[in-house]
Amino acid sequence: MKPVTGVFRCDRLLLLAVCALPITLLADDGDAIMEKVVARCPGTARYILQGQPVMASFKNAEAERHALPGSAPDATPSDQELRQELLEMERKDQSARSGDLARPQIWASIAGIDAANLARLKQIIAEHGFPDSASVGGDGFSAAWLLVQHADRDPAFQQKMLELMTAKKLLQGEQLALLTDRVLRAQGKPQRYGSQFTEEAGHQVPQPIEAPLDELDQRRASMGMMPFADYRCSIEVLYPAHHR
Repeated sequence: MKPVTGVFRCDRLLLLAVCALPITLLADDGDAIMEKVVARCPGTARYILQGQPVMASFKNAEAERHALPGSAPDATPSDQELRQELLEMERKDQSARSGDLARPQIWASIAGIDAANLARLKQIIAEHGFPDSASVGGDGFSAAWLLVQHADRDPAFQQKMLELMTAKKLLQGEQLALLTDRVLRAQGKPQRYGSQFTEEAGHQVPQPIEAPLDELDQRRASMGMMPFADYRCSIEVLYPAHHR
């Protein structure tokens, strides 16, 4: 069984429910996917459109998906070469995940890409520190965050990077929530925000969630996340039985 969340990054303008989608799907078929989610999950639709009319189209949102709070929209990253390298690593990450995830060969390819990306990311951090939006832009930072999210082969590294990014206040709410849940599950602990699902008997099932469960939506809201029931509905639409 494999977790289905965390394949795609989450940021200020992107709906958390589709953060598991590869970039290629968002670019090529995002509006069609959104229509399916909206049709099945009216609560998700309200979350998408409430105060964010740009979210009426994933194609529109894609143009602004890398904007980070507090960063000037016209700021020029100081290290364009590193930014481009991180974006290429992200492209490989997402390309590997763009096929049929039910095929074992896909996961072998993903494992190889993740291993190579992890080794290079560690080198980058050792040489430059963790890439922030000032050095590599909002999109470069989001790429680096995604690579940490997918560094499952090294849970200690994920935890260390979570602590570092939290201390430097680099993470937005949804990014912090996703990586926190990933780290907690790697430690065998219940997740805090309910972002991580797994496949069981043809259904998407949330991995263990921290008590009290009646405070889950409050915890999610504090991170700018939609109610859990709406998120779960979206996951079920995005990952139907034929993807297993």
